[in-house]
Amino acid sequence: MSNENEKKELPITEKGLISIQDLTPANFLNVDLFKSNQQQLIDNNPVIEIVDEATFKISDTSRKALKKGRTTTNASKKIDIDALKNNILEPLIATYDEIATMTQPLEELHDANCEAWKAKIAAIEKAKAEAEELRKSTIKNTIAEFQDTWNDKLTKLDYNGIEALDAEFTKFTEDLVLEDFQEFQIEFSVKHQAVLDRLKSSVTLLTQNEETRLENERLLAYNVRLEALLFIGATISELGITLVNTATEDPSEFVSKENLKSMTVEDWNICCNSFIKVNKANEAKILEDRSKARVKQIKDLSFVLNKENKSYDFELKDKSKIECFFSHIKSGTDVHWNDLIKDWNLLIEEDKKPIPEPVEEIAAVIPKVSIPAENIVVIEAKVVVPATPIIEQPKPIKVTAAATTIEEPEEVILEGWPAIVLEYFNSAMEEPTLLSFLSFLEENYNPPTPK
Repeated sequence: MSNENEKKELPITEKGLISIQDLTPANFLNVDLFKSNQQQLIDNNPVIEIVDEATFKISDTSRKALKKGRTTTNASKKIDIDALKNNILEPLIATYDEIATMTQPLEELHDANCEAWKAKIAAIEKAKAEAEELRKSTIKNTIAEFQDTWNDKLTKLDYNGIEALDAEFTKFTEDLVLEDFQEFQIEFSVKHQAVLDRLKSSVTLLTQNEETRLENERLLAYNVRLEALLFIGATISELGITLVNTATEDPSEFVSKENLKSMTVEDWNICCNSFIKVNKANEAKILEDRSKARVKQIKDLSFVLNKENKSYDFELKDKSKIECFFSHIKSGTDVHWNDLIKDWNLLIEEDKKPIPEPVEEIAAVIPKVSIPAENIVVIEAKVVVPATPIIEQPKPIKVTAAATTIEEPEEVILEGWPAIVLEYFNSAMEEPTLLSFLSFLEENYNPPTPK
């Protein structure tokens, strides 16, 4: 027991210094003393059984002695700890703080160098990242610009620009270096193929639209030309358009429907003039035949040629005359002529009846029939649209002094609609259309009068 309570010696270095680790509670005097006192109290105050007042007093006295030993030790503990704090801990803390600051200036220098190095490395990495981002964005912008540029060109593309744009895209593709797009080659190839597909679709659509437009123009020209030819007497068959020359009874100036649609303006003018030339001969022959037929009709009625009066006359019994002027024969309409023949037949039949007595009274009943030339009804040609058929006035034909002979027809000069149509086609500066024909009429002629 005494050996355990002996004070332990602290190890001392050659310089007379001790280690903190060697400072234990056992090395302090008070600790050893109080520990010995507490052990003594334990030994001197064992627990006993209380059976009477005497044993109670012994146990109570032990309790109080033990309590006092505990409270005394706790009070000493506070004193020793405060002394240790003031004499050891706080000076030790200050000493360590002072020691720690010895290396701080050098540490800060090293820290500054390290931070500068890390900043340099970070700047290099940032520059690399920005350069990489710039490289990628440049390629992506090139792809986007390619797509936007060509989409804009294709949006504005018309038929006349197809050849130039196709050549431009072909040249661009030939000069293309796909490796320039690096990891975005697939993305660019997809966009390039999309532009190529759209170019092909646009070319196909514009070509179809142009063909449709040209076909519509050809059809319009065909309709205008066909109306003009029909107007001057042409006939249509499955093979094409023909104008029959009644003078020879042989078909002439035949043109197929397809040729009529596709021929140039110059060829159309040649064709139109040829048809008109044949039409002149047809009209002349028609007028000649009609005049011969009318002369035969009046000769059958016993009319006599009166060259001086330019007429065929029929003398009635009362010496009055029925006069058929050359103008009736040459230019009178069929309706007007038929009415005259009907009236003359009635007069002649009436004149053939026997004359009752007195002759004077009967003669007074029979009126003198004379139709002045100025009273002949002439149908004025009225301006109508080309598509509307009209009855063209017959052209005058000279009649010779002989009652049975009709002179050769003079050169027929076109009048009315045939002349207007020919004038339009001869003055046309471009492919004829219905709209341009209507504009021509509006600029050069007064509005038509309703029939």
